[in-house]
Amino acid sequence: MSNWIKCSEKYPSPQQWVLVYAKWANQQVICWDNISEKWTDFDEHTYHKEMFSHWQPLPSPPEDSCANLTASEVSNDEMERQRVWREFQSWWLSPEQHEVRKSCSTGWALYIWQAALKCKQGEV
Repeated sequence: MSNWIKCSEKYPSPQQWVLVYAKWANQQVICWDNISEKWTDFDEHTYHKEMFSHWQPLPSPPEDSCANLTASEVSNDEMERQRVWREFQSWWLSPEQHEVRKSCSTGWALYIWQAALKCKQGEV
């Protein structure tokens, strides 16, 4: 039995990372942004909703996945990337950002948010 769901019938929950199937026979992990009605990938590229024909939830991680690693076994860069993403998500999904979410894709919002932090820290 196939776990693929037609995009024409249903989209994932907001900000849910899923596996998508592109009309040109390509698969990738991507996030659905219900506000802008676009898909966003890990590199913050956005795609029109018509570019993908099907999606399915990500499977559960394997028993021996990196989720079971200790902090010393995970690279500092990866831990920092995850910390920044959680911090961004907290800001992005806050009620105060409702109007921003209506007018901006997640990818652009992350870019703007990171630039604003650098300005605030005097790095620019």
